[in-house]
Amino acid sequence: YTPAIDIWSIGCIFAEVLTGKPLFPGKNVVHQLDLITDLLGTPSLDTISR
Repeated sequence: YTPAIDIWSIGCIFAEVLTGKPLFPGKNVVHQLDLITDLLGTPSLDTISR
């Protein structure tokens, strides 16, 4: 992993602190990933392979 994931995590935590609600309230891991990709789009194959 790179420092970018740390920034992503801090941003997610900050959003949850500000709103008082989970940013991606998935019912399970797959649903949570669906919510993230719905918002951000599907990552490229290059990104996934890294």
